[in-house]
Formats: sequence, C-alpha cells, structure tokens
Amino acid sequence: MKSKLVCLVLLSAPFAAAQWTPYTADLTIREYEVKQDGSRVLLREFTGTAMRGRDGSTLEVRNIRIDSTKSCPPHTGTLLDAASRTVYSLNYAIGEATIVQRLRSIPRMKPDAQFEKGYSNVNGVQCLVVDRQLATNRSTSCVLPELSIFVRSEMEGSMSNGTRFLSIEELSNLRIGTEPPSGAFQLPQGFRVMERARAK
Repeated sequence: MKSKLVCLVLLSAPFAAAQWTPYTADLTIREYEVKQDGSRVLLREFTGTAMRGRDGSTLEVRNIRIDSTKSCPPHTGTLLDAASRTVYSLNYAIGEATIVQRLRSIPRMKPDAQFEKGYSNVNGVQCLVVDRQLATNRSTSCVLPELSIFVRSEMEGSMSNGTRFLSIEELSNLRIGTEPPSGAFQLPQGFRVMERARAK
C-alpha cells in the first residue's frame, strides 16, 4: 500500500552533478482505510528514520509501531546506493536485500507550477505544497524543491477491491546539512542480495 505519487517533474541529473545536501530526520508513516463517510481507520503505523548523504545515497528504515511508547526492531527499509545507482528493499527480519531498480541517474525534482498550492508549515519546516488529481488517485506533497526533499507526502486512492486508502509519510526533526553516520548507506553485514522476481 505504501506508495509515493510524485507531483513534481523529476530531472534526471547526471551522476557527476553537484553534491546533494545531506539530511537526517525522523520518519512516520500512517496507512488508513477511508470509509464511505470520509472517516479513517488506521491500519498500520510505522516509525523510523530517513537520511541522505552528500553523494545522493538515501536510506529509510521503518519499524512497526506498537503503541505510543514502543516500536518493533527495524522491520523494513529502502536503500539507494548512489555509487551503483541501485535501489534495494531491505527486510531486516530475514536479512535480505532485494534489488528493485537500477537507475541511470539519480533524479532531482523541479516544481510544476500548475500543481503548486502555496506554502505550508510541516513540523516547523516551511515547504511548497503541490497537489495532483489523477483518474482514481490524489497526491498531495509538501516539498523543498531546491533540496529535493519530501517533507510530507499524502496519497489517496483505491485498491483493486475498491477499498479507498490513504497513506501519509512525514518527516520531523529534519536536520538539513547533517551528514549521516559513516557506513549508513552500506548494506547491513550478512544480508543476502536477491534479484526481484519478474512477473510472468
């Protein structure tokens, strides 16, 4: 269910382009079922961390939240290794890294004026709101386009069975310019690397 519909034009910047601005942040993801009357039922909640290095490598680590004071150990994650331009899906429970994509270049974002809706404050960060309505889905994001950072992403749509869903991904305690710890973007020691099975 977790997905991010980008309401921006992504520019395929050459890998040798200028360095990226690093950051670290706390991450919260909430997934809801949306009832016919518009009410929401929380299905799952994740907490974790998000970070980016100067070379453009990124890492999201997600833990299932049990209650307001406790979360499970690292459950899943997504790693972009800028050196190889490879995106991995990480499963900490079984120690597996699945290759999901190989990029020709690391994309940077550029706002599309027709979808801009002004500015909003998200957890103390002033960011640009972009909103896009598709055939069955709607995506609203609050971004720092000059830094290619999604501060908040909200996507609502329908599953194959017709159930409406809403997924909200949000950063807090965003520390722009903070370099993540050394080795943060290396595959965890002992992880088995797998290729994603292709659909037949």
